[in-house]
Amino acid sequence: MDINSTGNIDLLVKNFLKGDRKAFEKVYKLYHPLLYNYGCQFRIDSSVVDDFIQDIFIDIWNSRERLNIKQLKPYLFKCLRNKLTKQLAKEVKEKDKAEKYWREEFEISYDPASLGIDTENKTELEKKLAACIEELSPRQRELIFLIFYNDMSYIDAADVLKIKIKTAYNQIHNSISTLRKSLLFVYLGFGLFQYL
Repeated sequence: MDINSTGNIDLLVKNFLKGDRKAFEKVYKLYHPLLYNYGCQFRIDSSVVDDFIQDIFIDIWNSRERLNIKQLKPYLFKCLRNKLTKQLAKEVKEKDKAEKYWREEFEISYDPASLGIDTENKTELEKKLAACIEELSPRQRELIFLIFYNDMSYIDAADVLKIKIKTAYNQIHNSISTLRKSLLFVYLGFGLFQYL
């Protein structure tokens, strides 16, 4: 039984919401790394992120009979983002400042080794790729992270960020256009750099 197939995940979630503790543990193990990775993209202490994830699962477990969750993955991401926003709002005392923080501070971590780049050229290309990603707005970076790194639909990602679906499509379109232009120069420059 492949735990990652959509049907099996749906069955696990259904059993988890009915009170099956083994299903609960499997769901937790399946989603914890995704949520943890998402939470750590923000400049929040990783132990706080981990605590919030545990709180979310405890809350869901305790109120599972009253919940009407259509899709668990976007629901979990939205819950985590809400908890982190509240934490930031508490720290900076104003929700507006917290939302500004989200817009300005979201970062995407990536591993150049996954692109097949040897260690000799890794540092140089890493700097160039980081510069390309920095050209994007924080909201664009967060949308890319949700949609492409976490296989979330545009509708679900827009819901997590509390924006209109059309805004999500436009932001991704603009991001891809910007990255295409930037990465063309990076790869051309990187290719020429190897032969100098």
